[in-house]
Amino acid sequence: MNTRNMHSSKKIGKVHFLTFYTQGQPFDNAIPLTAEKNKLLELISPHVDSVSSVSFHDLKSNRDTAVYVKEFEEEAAMNFKTNSIGFLRWKPYIILDALKKLNYGDVLYYRDCNISKYPDIGFGLNLTKQTLQFVLDFCETDFFLPIENYPFVKAKSHVKGEVFQRLGIDANKVEDYLFNASIVIVRKSEKSISILNEWLKLCMDDRLLSPLYEGIQLLDFKWNTQEQAIINGIMIRDGFQKENWLSMMGGRRKFTTDFLVKKPRVAVLYAGQMRNYDDPILMKLNKEFFFDRYDCDVFVSTWNKRGFSYHHGKAKKNSHSIDDVITQEAIHDVLSSMGANVISTSIEDFDDWLINQSKGLQKLYHDGMNIDGEIVKATSFPQLYTIFKACELKEKYQREKNIKYDLVFRIRPDLAIAEDLPHESLYPIIKANSPLEGVFHLNSPKSFYPKRVYDIFFWGDDKSMGKISKAWLKLNDLLNDPFDNGLPDVDCCRLLYVMARRNKIKVIDVERCIANIYRNEGAELFNKKIKEFYN
Repeated sequence: MNTRNMHSSKKIGKVHFLTFYTQGQPFDNAIPLTAEKNKLLELISPHVDSVSSVSFHDLKSNRDTAVYVKEFEEEAAMNFKTNSIGFLRWKPYIILDALKKLNYGDVLYYRDCNISKYPDIGFGLNLTKQTLQFVLDFCETDFFLPIENYPFVKAKSHVKGEVFQRLGIDANKVEDYLFNASIVIVRKSEKSISILNEWLKLCMDDRLLSPLYEGIQLLDFKWNTQEQAIINGIMIRDGFQKENWLSMMGGRRKFTTDFLVKKPRVAVLYAGQMRNYDDPILMKLNKEFFFDRYDCDVFVSTWNKRGFSYHHGKAKKNSHSIDDVITQEAIHDVLSSMGANVISTSIEDFDDWLINQSKGLQKLYHDGMNIDGEIVKATSFPQLYTIFKACELKEKYQREKNIKYDLVFRIRPDLAIAEDLPHESLYPIIKANSPLEGVFHLNSPKSFYPKRVYDIFFWGDDKSMGKISKAWLKLNDLLNDPFDNGLPDVDCCRLLYVMARRNKIKVIDVERCIANIYRNEGAELFNKKIKEFYN
């Protein structure tokens, strides 16, 4: 059951800020953070209703609370010395204790205090109340932790199997993104108190809290994150991350509305000939740098024969261009193995499709383009058609499910992605506050061409991508448009750019080449091509 929607949107009550600190010797064996605590409280106190802090020594010197800072022998793989302060099991306790002094509807804002290590903690504190109001309303919740560095960190890497098992979490949910427990925002309510009580109860289980683990772990598991792993298990089980959740940009600690991005609903228009889409090297790259990053719904439009890339007349058929039959089952198996969620697939007979086009279009297709003396067929026409068909499948699904996508990618099946998307080409589209409308495409300095949309891989918001993906419906107008960027009239990059111009869609160049067509050159040569030839 989704227990996330636990509040009615209303103005937040009073805001209390809370932090925890250690003092170093002789009080504890951890890092001395008294100066950092004092600085943070001084900076934030004018912007909230009250502040308080709790130290290791406060808890240790009290017989009733010493258990929350119990020292462990085993050390954490990361966050060194946290074993000497109870692996942070004190966190839900001090939050619950502080809530006792607050009225229902008031907000408790907990934040780690090491402002020397993370100076961004001090950014935008004058906007604290506005930010808290925005976050709780946007996420429709009384209990919030931000996603850590979307889309790069998933729970399966930092929550050990014992936590998943204890909370009855199935394999599908381990793909959720990791929540970061350095920030905890709680609007006092019965439900938020219940979550904190369960968090504290589970943190008191040494076996569950410890970085040590038993048995076989998930393939992607790296290390356990103690109290953070446990609250992740609770929130994942309860469906907190299903929709409308927030992350800080790029793993930074700036926490204001301008530096928050939403976990988007992502669609992929996987369109064109399948070619070598099932090559193991291509699959490995696309899984690592794309499908394993984004929770994608994929819409496929393709032909019943593999085909191959002519590479502007330079390429010949290879082992991946044998005219074997393409099936929905094969496509589903390959994409699913990379982590994609295949929603719907359209496979058409290319020869039948071409015969049913106008004589004029058939002539343009066969006349093609003259590139360095080679006549290359105008494959932009079937390419634009499959992009349109994939978009049509997406929009049909959106109508049926009454959903909206936040981020839409167009991917050619023989494309291999070798690097992560640069932050500046992702975050503007998914900003929680005033997201950008437009289309990003690859146009690095060494392969730069002005005023085009590089057709192999581009992405943007749903509205912009919906418009540009309908270029097929306006093909004659685009062919006859007087716009001249030096490319042949039938070139796909030109046609897409003209479609963008006509629809006033902003086109943004990505100055880093992170992907290209994989031509079976092997991983080493392909990566060298990306790093040296294009960048």
